[in-house]
Amino acid sequence: MEVGNRILLELSKADREAVLAAAEHVPIEVGTVLQEPMQPAKHAYFPTDGLGSIVALMSDGSMVEAASVGRDGFLGWSLVLGGPTPSSTRVIWQVPGGAHRLPADAFRRLLNENRFGGRLLTFIQQAADQMTQVAACNRRHVILQRAARWLLMVADRVDGPTFMLTQEFLATMLGVGRPKVSLAAQKLQDAGLISYRRGRITIHDRAGLERLACECYGVLAAAYPGR
Repeated sequence: MEVGNRILLELSKADREAVLAAAEHVPIEVGTVLQEPMQPAKHAYFPTDGLGSIVALMSDGSMVEAASVGRDGFLGWSLVLGGPTPSSTRVIWQVPGGAHRLPADAFRRLLNENRFGGRLLTFIQQAADQMTQVAACNRRHVILQRAARWLLMVADRVDGPTFMLTQEFLATMLGVGRPKVSLAAQKLQDAGLISYRRGRITIHDRAGLERLACECYGVLAAAYPGR
């Protein structure tokens, strides 16, 4: 199996082989919760395809995305940062795919051997910058701009213009009601920018979608290591 994950590909051959020897590659279905708030992480994940999200969980059970992670990064940040209090966020899978999964103990052992700690901290900083920009975007920009920005970010991370995504999940990630997302998706289709059928989205006019997206996409794309 190809490694797929960019962080692992950047490691030395010996370090990469050590990680892969401790990992198993697992398929992950949409909606799978990889980590619950205030619970210790049991695994670290290095996605090879598909997409995971770091989300804030509200008291009514609703969620809003703070950051998305694909084959550019990893999930299980608390295992690196090592604070006394578990994370308050939920980690949930949003686009079908898979990941190299390492048990927490094996992951910590590799960290102690200095296999990849510096590279993981660099990614966490990049992800923190993404979270800051997304928070500003959610506050300042209209749903159509945010939807365009989010679809472009997904396409960057799954390396292709077509991916599976339900309107319900898109609404959850943007923190709005499904009717608003349905209207936004229809406008994007009517403009010829995307097509949407049975949970499958295809971007047909990427340049047009970039023009429609808010300024936040340009900021995030410039910082994205996969671009």
